[in-house]
Amino acid sequence: MSKKTYLVSELDERSRQYLVAVRRTGGQNMAGIYLSAGSPAATWGFPLTGIIILGVVLYLVVPPLNDPTHQAMLLTAGLLLGGWLILAGIRIMVALSLGANLGTFIYADPKQIWEVDHSVVKRCSLKNLQSFTVNGTELVLAYPDGVEKVQVPFEIGILEIAVYLDYWLQARGEGKLDQELIDAHAGNARAAAFGEELDSQPSFSTDIPIPKPNENATGKSRDWPMLLGIIFFAIALYIVVYWIVIVWHDYAVYDWVRTKTPTHWRAYLLDDRNTMFRDAVQKMLRDRYQQKADNLKAEVLAVGEPGFQGSENAMPQLLLALAEAPQPIVTLRIQNTTEGDNLPLNNPVDPVHLQIMAQTDLIDSLYHAIGQDLITLVQPPEDVPALVELRFKFIRDNNQSRLEWTLAVRKDPEGEPHYNTSWTTNLPVFMNPTDAFHADLRRIRSSLVGNAP
Repeated sequence: MSKKTYLVSELDERSRQYLVAVRRTGGQNMAGIYLSAGSPAATWGFPLTGIIILGVVLYLVVPPLNDPTHQAMLLTAGLLLGGWLILAGIRIMVALSLGANLGTFIYADPKQIWEVDHSVVKRCSLKNLQSFTVNGTELVLAYPDGVEKVQVPFEIGILEIAVYLDYWLQARGEGKLDQELIDAHAGNARAAAFGEELDSQPSFSTDIPIPKPNENATGKSRDWPMLLGIIFFAIALYIVVYWIVIVWHDYAVYDWVRTKTPTHWRAYLLDDRNTMFRDAVQKMLRDRYQQKADNLKAEVLAVGEPGFQGSENAMPQLLLALAEAPQPIVTLRIQNTTEGDNLPLNNPVDPVHLQIMAQTDLIDSLYHAIGQDLITLVQPPEDVPALVELRFKFIRDNNQSRLEWTLAVRKDPEGEPHYNTSWTTNLPVFMNPTDAFHADLRRIRSSLVGNAP
């Protein structure tokens, strides 16, 4: 068959330079028909697409506040894909300038038709061409041993090539297409193809090279080594990007949380990957708790609730312990231990209802005075001592009733209370037990948080 395929690296230097000159000049002042869609779009399309991909990835990643592993994977993928596209465009431009990549074009000269697709060159010789037909965008070439087909996606261009070939077939007749004939008819063939006057045709260079395979060239594929190299490079790139993101993540998270609340500061400390600013964040927590502890102590001392000596240190010490805790959890238990036959006779009360009201009242007071970003109140299990524990019970001796209280505050459920007090409120017959309960509850609030807002 008359159609042969070469890699650019397999062409002899003379043939390669010939095709480079055809592409660079667009066939100007050459004795052939040149058809091309223009410069490869990849020379600008690949880099532009790569830059867009990198921009989108950086928009999604910066600042890196989400999971570092996910963001490192996303950034690695963006760098690989975007970087590969940018480098691919640069490589194509360099290859075009060096002649290792010839772009895409079709060129019919007096001896052959060239189909060039970047690094692949197909050549159909006209030496033994007997006839041809045009079938849409397909040029069908008939040879003694069969036919060859050339796809020409240019409606006008395929007609120009057809006229050009027809002229050479007629000029050649039954003879050979030798150099003397080419020199004599080159201008006529071009003029016929383009419908131009013969006098307007320049002097053509008609020394047409015939490709000779380069003995030192190899057509073996390097895809597998390149693929393995890309895989190893991707793994190495991910490792580097991951550690960069870890450091970047640490800076970004600290920069974001330092103007936020203690809840955000604790979130920074709970992530073991955050290491660079732990001391600074821990100091911020201690300072905030120290400030609140000092304020509460001043409030309690200002009220000076009688019978609660030392209570000004009850909640402050507990708060300072929370500054070092992973979570600001404070267990609170209000327990009614009244036995059924001890309830006051003159004014019946419901201790369970009073217990619920007391718990709601004390929770609201602690949250209001301290803030939900510094303290979280929960109910502890039955067998675990609460950090703030309040017990009450009604006792009746004959017709005399009283209300007994016990208040304990500790920093650790396993430790002893650092504040512990008990007292009794006598309930005369004329006193409403519920009023006395609420009065004592107000005193408890004052002893713990004073009148702090």
